[in-house]
Amino acid sequence: MILLFSVAIWLAVSALIFGNNYGYFALRGLLKSAILLPFSIVGFGIFQRECRQSANNTNNSEKTFARFTYSRSRILLFALIALLLFWLFPLPVPALSAQHSLQMTASGGPVEIRQIRYLDGTRVSADAFQLTDDWQLSGEMPGGMVLSVRHNIGAGKLALVWDGELTEIDLSAPQSVTTDIVLGQADAAPSLILFVKGFYILTYFALIAIFALLVELRWPRPGVVKILLALLYIAIFAVFAFQKLSYTAFSGERVFRDTTWYVETADEPLNSPDFWVGMRPFTLPLFYKLNGVTLANYTDANIVHDVVAAQYWLSIFSWVALGLVFSLQMRQSWLKPLAFGLILFFGLNLEVSLWESLLLSESLSFSIFALLIAAWLWWHAAAQKTLLPAASIAFVSLAVLLTILYLFTRESNQYFAVFGALLFPMAGLLGKVPRQNRKFYWAYLLLFFGVIMLKNLSFGASDLWQIHMADLLALRILPDAKAVDYFVAAGLPLDENLLQISTMPGYEYQPYLMNDPEMAAVMEWINQYGVSTYAKFLLFHPIDSMLAPLHQLGSILSGDNLEYHLPRFGVPTIPLWLQTLTARFYPRIPWMMWGFLGLMSVGSAAYFFGKLNLSPAWLVVAVFLLSLYPLMFIVWHGNPIEIERHAAPVGIQFRLAGWMSIALLIDHLAHKTKN
Repeated sequence: MILLFSVAIWLAVSALIFGNNYGYFALRGLLKSAILLPFSIVGFGIFQRECRQSANNTNNSEKTFARFTYSRSRILLFALIALLLFWLFPLPVPALSAQHSLQMTASGGPVEIRQIRYLDGTRVSADAFQLTDDWQLSGEMPGGMVLSVRHNIGAGKLALVWDGELTEIDLSAPQSVTTDIVLGQADAAPSLILFVKGFYILTYFALIAIFALLVELRWPRPGVVKILLALLYIAIFAVFAFQKLSYTAFSGERVFRDTTWYVETADEPLNSPDFWVGMRPFTLPLFYKLNGVTLANYTDANIVHDVVAAQYWLSIFSWVALGLVFSLQMRQSWLKPLAFGLILFFGLNLEVSLWESLLLSESLSFSIFALLIAAWLWWHAAAQKTLLPAASIAFVSLAVLLTILYLFTRESNQYFAVFGALLFPMAGLLGKVPRQNRKFYWAYLLLFFGVIMLKNLSFGASDLWQIHMADLLALRILPDAKAVDYFVAAGLPLDENLLQISTMPGYEYQPYLMNDPEMAAVMEWINQYGVSTYAKFLLFHPIDSMLAPLHQLGSILSGDNLEYHLPRFGVPTIPLWLQTLTARFYPRIPWMMWGFLGLMSVGSAAYFFGKLNLSPAWLVVAVFLLSLYPLMFIVWHGNPIEIERHAAPVGIQFRLAGWMSIALLIDHLAHKTKN
């Protein structure tokens, strides 16, 4: 066993030292790092000897720690965590040689290829190519190739034929920048790579086992363990913050048409009703006002840069707060930093972080969402014990404040928060909190519905619903013969002028409907009957209405919002590590999606109705679960424009709940094995 773990650690260290950004390392790196193998063997041998001596002499006060045992269930638990870490953080694999061919042809202007390397890092000399009208290379290549190319003003196009497959790259860009083109990277792994991956799983297993041992053992100076955990927290935070801020190197800052509407509200004085009941809800305008944004300067590059920087740092603070609070829900100390890292690296994926560089409501909404979930977790965990009235009032105040800010960031946010407000009192009724704390849950519910009433009054006064009805009319109702018949029967004045809006883009039909005299009768009908008629149409066609979101799961739960990403310098430079991280932490694989849903369902049901001693954090998972379908329904039927963007919160909430469920399951198993 010592030899097996030693080889696994040696392989992993070699891969990290000699690996590259493309997930490969050269086989010769194993020879260079072979000197590490004897040290690994000796280190494991000493460690095992100390553990055995400590176990055999637990009554000896001179020993540094008490007995630690490895049961079968604990070994299975470590194996589960090792597989999870291997899935989330795959280590580089050896770049194996295989037969490949490459042809390169330039056209339309100068093309600069700064460097050509194999995937194991070996440089390829120009002499290796057949230099005819195009450059040709064929033969055994370790893993594939990486071409470093220069994008520039006036640059031409590069045509690549890799193993018979053509790819064209336009190198023209407003500024000079170098990017890498990766060829030949494949997911299919031969037997040797599978063998190496098996050793990597052993590496994670060994590291988790050692870490659990170090943390769980009773040391003469418990502060040593606290320092170890604190250092790990700091290291995880440092990696997260650095990588989050690295987005600025490849993600350009961007202003949208919607930005103008928010800034118009921000330009109003704070004592004006137009600020609090404006065209857009007030949270983002308030954020803009605090950052000095006005109609006169909101497109200025320096102002945009300052707002974007504020969004990045608020996002960092919010996800760190959520990660910290969630990690404290773990009952096993050695699992706390793992839960902390799980939340932070989830908050690093593209679907969460691409919005930080954009002046839209998503960035602020997701940040406040993370803070609200952290407040819910903290409050419900603290409420398991008798709280002083002052502490309970403080928790209610914090939850209400964050709820207000969250509700007034985006219109659809209220439909998620309502489930939290309802499930907290339900948890009290089911005996999940002491009786004296339940009244504060009811106070939160009453305050929440008071805020909801104000929110709906604000929404009605803003006339924003008219834009939504215009979108629904153009994109959902008029193209549907059944819907047209229903709305005409309800009094919609239909003519050729109205029918033509289905062929117009949103920026044309919205002002046409709302401002053109030809549409005055249509708008008068919409103002009086539009919303109620649409609601009745959905109600009187229940099967179609309820199944429609399920038929659109691809757009709602697994939509891709990269179209909103603005490549810095006009060059698509999203790093491969970030694409890999997003694929792992924001999975779109059906079996993982169903697995998340099943685990959330079983865990939530067991928390409310079972007799197991489960973490109070399952209440928040239940909020995610019960709000899932209603949010899908509202997103699909609420506004047909930019479905993937409007559904982004649903996909994020679903996957966050899935990862939280996995962490809570692991904590439950660890707690059970310890007892």
